[in-house]
Amino acid sequence: MASVTEVDGARTCENCEEMPITLYCADCKMEFCDRCDADFHKPAKKATHVRKARFPTAVADILRKCEKEGKASDYGATKPEGKSIHKYVLEYEEGYYYLFKNDSKELHLDAELEFKMTNLIIVGFEQANKVKVSLPPASLQYVHLKRVDASQSCSCEISQRFALNAPKAGRLPSVYVPVTYTADTPRDVLEAQTEKEGLCTDHGSQDPAGLLIHQFQWEMSGGYCFLWVNSSKDIHFHKELELDLKNLQIAGAAEPDQKKYVVDLKPGERAFMMLKEVEAKQAYGVSMRAGFSLQKIKA
Repeated sequence: MASVTEVDGARTCENCEEMPITLYCADCKMEFCDRCDADFHKPAKKATHVRKARFPTAVADILRKCEKEGKASDYGATKPEGKSIHKYVLEYEEGYYYLFKNDSKELHLDAELEFKMTNLIIVGFEQANKVKVSLPPASLQYVHLKRVDASQSCSCEISQRFALNAPKAGRLPSVYVPVTYTADTPRDVLEAQTEKEGLCTDHGSQDPAGLLIHQFQWEMSGGYCFLWVNSSKDIHFHKELELDLKNLQIAGAAEPDQKKYVVDLKPGERAFMMLKEVEAKQAYGVSMRAGFSLQKIKA
C-alpha cells in the first residue's frame, strides 16, 4: 500500500500520490482520487466495493465546496448593494463551515455572530461562542465549527448583528473574538477604540477646510461613542447636536433626559461623547440633527 502524503496541505491519493483524495474504499481500506478510483475499481470483482466521499482537507477546496454546495444567503435586507455579500453554511460529518464572501466594490461587512452549540467548538477560538467577521470588498473569510465528540450528535443555532459600512483603508479580512467594551471601560480606552474602529466622516461638505475635521462613530456593548477631532491649524469648529434617543442617555450629562450636545473645538482639540443604555438588554438607538460652522482664525 502506498504511503499517505500531502501536497499544499491536502492529502493525496494512496495510489498515484499526486491528486487530492476524494473517496475512501472500505473494502480496499485505501483513499483514492477520482481518476484512480475509476481505474482501480473498473474490474467487475471490484466494482461492487463500498466507497464513501471524503471531505476535502485543503482550505481552498473546502471554500469552493462551501460556495458550491452550502446553503446560501445574502446581506441585502438593509441595502440593495448587500446582495453581493454572501454567507454560505455547509454541514459535514465533523461540523459546519460558514463562508463569508464579499463581492461588492464599495461595502465593508462587519458582522457579530453568536453560536448556540451542542458538542461543537469554534476552531481557533475554543473557549468562545461569539466571533466578529470583518470583510472588506473583494475578500472572503470563514468560520469552522468542529465536533468535540465524534460519537455524539451535534447542533448549532446562530444569531447575528451586522453593518454594511464604507470601506476601511488598509483592513484585511479577519475573524476574531470581540473584546467587550462597556460604559465602565476607561474613557481613554473607549476614545482610542472609537478612533481606531469607528465609522469616520469629515465636515468638508460646505467648505474644503472641513476635510480636516473628523467625526468617528462606534458602537460598543450597550451604547455608542462619538469622537470629534480638529486636525486643522486655523479653523474653529462649532457643532450643535439635537438627539433623538431610544433607551439611551448622554453619559455625564447634567440632566438624564438631556437631548442637546455642543461640540466646540479649536485647532488640535478633540471632544468625546458617550451614549449609554438606560435599561440593559433592551433595544436602543439614536438619530440626530446637527448644524455646524467653520470659522477661520486670523493670525
